[in-house]
Order: sequence, then C-alpha cells, then structure tokens
Amino acid sequence: MGKLIDLTGQTVGKWEVLRRCETPEGRRGPYWECRCTCEAKTIRPVSGASLVNFQRGLPRGSGSCGCAYFHGDAHSPTHQSWSGMKDRCTNPNYPNWHNYGGRDPYPVQVCEGFASDYRHFLKVVGEKPSDKKSLDRINNDGPDSNYSCGECSECKAKGWSMNVRWATLKEQARNKRDTIKVSTPSGEISALEYAEQENAAVSPRLFARRIAQGKDVKEALTTEKRVPQQLEYKGTLWTLAELAKEAGMDVRSLRYRLSTGLSVEEAMQVPVSKQNTFTVEWEGRQVSLTELSTLTGVPYVTLTNRIVKLGWSPKKAVETPKLRQR
Repeated sequence: MGKLIDLTGQTVGKWEVLRRCETPEGRRGPYWECRCTCEAKTIRPVSGASLVNFQRGLPRGSGSCGCAYFHGDAHSPTHQSWSGMKDRCTNPNYPNWHNYGGRDPYPVQVCEGFASDYRHFLKVVGEKPSDKKSLDRINNDGPDSNYSCGECSECKAKGWSMNVRWATLKEQARNKRDTIKVSTPSGEISALEYAEQENAAVSPRLFARRIAQGKDVKEALTTEKRVPQQLEYKGTLWTLAELAKEAGMDVRSLRYRLSTGLSVEEAMQVPVSKQNTFTVEWEGRQVSLTELSTLTGVPYVTLTNRIVKLGWSPKKAVETPKLRQR
C-alpha cells in the first residue's frame, strides 16, 4: 500500500483542502473535507484519489463542487449554449472554427467573465428563452465582435461592451457580416427588417437588392409601374408575348422597358442590342436574328443563344425543338 499523501492546506482547482475526514459509508480510501471557493462556499468530503487525479489531469478528477455547471445545470439548454460558445472560440477542431476562434483577421474571443464563470454568464444573458433561440453576437464584424459581457475586468480594460443576446434563426440570418443594412436614427438595421417596419409597397428582398445596388432608401421604396397583361398597339389589344414576338425581343425585356415609362411604340422601337446587326443566311438572303425570329417563330433569345453563343447553324437553331423543363 502506497504512502498517504497529506493534502491538508493545498488548493486543488477550486477546492481548499481543510482536513482529513472519515470515509463515507460504502466508500473506500482516504477522504478530505474540502471547501469550494465559489459563491456557495460548498463544503463536502472529497476522495483523495479524485483530488490527485485532478492535479495530474487524469479522468475522474474533482476540482470544484460543480459550480461551473451551476449545481446540476450541466445538461440544461443554457449551459450547453455556454459550453458551445467557448468550444467554437477555443477548440481548433470545432467544425466552424474558421468563422470563430480561427477567423481572420479578427478571431472571435470569449471574455474572461463569460469564460470562467457560468453563473456570471447566466446573470448577464439570462436563461435560454426557448428552443427557437440561440446565442447571437449583436456586433459580429470587426475587432470587437466577441462574446463579451461588458462588466468583467477584461471587458473594461479593452473597452468591450455587452455583445450577446438570444436570437431566432431569422434574426441571426439578418445579422450576418454580409447583411445589407440601412442607417436609422436608432442605429443600423437590416434592409429586410427596415422594409417590414415601413410596410413598404415593394417586397423586402427587392428593397434590399436595390439598396445593395447603391440606391437611396426613398428610391428603393418606390414601386415600379405595373405593366398590364394586354396593351393597345396599332388599334388592337396585344398580349406581352405577342408584342415581344412582333418586336423580336423576349417578354422580360419588353416588360422592363414598359415599366420604365416608355409607351408601347417607344418600347417596341428601341433596339434590342448590338446583336441585331448579326446576320445569317436564310432561304438565299441575309437576315438579322430579329428577322429570322419573325420569319420562323423561334424566340429571338433562343436563336441568339444557339447561333451566337453555341455556334449552331441557322437551320439547326430553327429546327431543333426546345426542351421542355420537367
């Protein structure tokens, strides 16, 4: 039997070893009365083997009363979120390490207050409200986009503010580094959220796309002129498809031109593109692709793709049926 190691007076993790005590009934080996340095100041008997294992970094070691897990809270959704937060910022084997602890040039860090004390994290952030929410960094871009409490010594020394909240997947999707944002008197918000708040006449996605294109808010909120399904041309009603075929252009091009305020006559007369100067031989004479489309009934866009882009012969381009999409 090995010599007993006297642990009295030593500090093992958060345990302060007070004295040797009786071995609890049903247990074996020496036990020591220990006091945890956490707020609860828990005192309990701890086996010498558990203390030594902790000192040596071996399994089955004990270094605290369990305060790091909030006294039995280790498997709660909130504690799991806290553990996950630390893992993705400190573990290089984490699947998305490159977006957190390994992010360049600003690695995401966890402040000392959050990293070392689950109780403090719980006090600042609160319990996870529901399964539909998870941890989100309010500011997620730049050198200060960390999991910070704004209260610990590290946060105060580095000027980090409180930067964590519980958010839904929708809220987090609108709070990415590449999110298109709009400036408001109360700060920046996503363009999608702004359009919803303003009850915009255009869809939130269209509004965000216009902002990304460099348009100001007022212009991005302006609705385009709606194009009716039938229009008067040469004294009769025509559908957009009929007009597009008559002009030798695709329906989308014609609809866009009409939406900009052009009359039907103006929209029909504007040259489609420089590709109209491209000519091919058809039935013994040179014709433009627009004329070929009119003569054969094959859409101009189809002819352009087949003849200009794919290099097909006019005969093959005209006679090959268009594949139906399933």
